[in-house]
This record gives sequence, structure tokens and C-alpha cells, in this order.
Amino acid sequence: MADLQALRRADLELAQRSLRGDEDAQAAIFDMHCRRVHRVAFRILGSNRDIDDVIQDTFLEIFRSLARYRGDAQLSTWIQSIAARVAMRVQVSDGNATLVEAST
Repeated sequence: MADLQALRRADLELAQRSLRGDEDAQAAIFDMHCRRVHRVAFRILGSNRDIDDVIQDTFLEIFRSLARYRGDAQLSTWIQSIAARVAMRVQVSDGNATLVEAST
């Protein structure tokens, strides 16, 4: 439990640094979570066709929304939910309503 609380505090500090314009913090958020965003988008879209756009749109939304990140959940969980919403918007706008199951 203490480790999870420490992780959430570190996530919140990273988010706050990013909000203050710390480019290293912004780069760290991107580097730490880009692969996760790609996986979420691929699972929803089922192809790499729109993945780059979804990744870009996801991180734009993340950085615009960081002020609302409260640290109640891990930053990775919060980012994953944003990635899913962005990918689903793309999927709906394309008229494709199928979810591709992740292969593990």
C-alpha cells in the first residue's frame, strides 16, 4: 500500500511539473506511456492505420487535461482511459464498431 501511495505521489509530482511547463517532465510522461497508448489504441481500432493520429490526439488531450489529474489513480490508468476514449471516438467516426481482443 505504501508503494502504491508513493507511486501516486510521484505521478502527481510529474503531472504538476509538466503543468508548470517542465519539458523534461512532459517528455518523461510521453516516453513512459507511449507504448501503453499504442496498445490501447490498437486493441480498439484493430489496425495501425490511425494509430499515429490517435497517439498524438491522446497526448494532446493528456497535456490539456493534466490540471484535472488528482492522483486518485495511477497516472498510467488515467492515461489509458484517455487513450481508450480517443480511440473510440476515431472508431465511431469511422463507423467501425468492433472491438479487437488483445492477444496475450
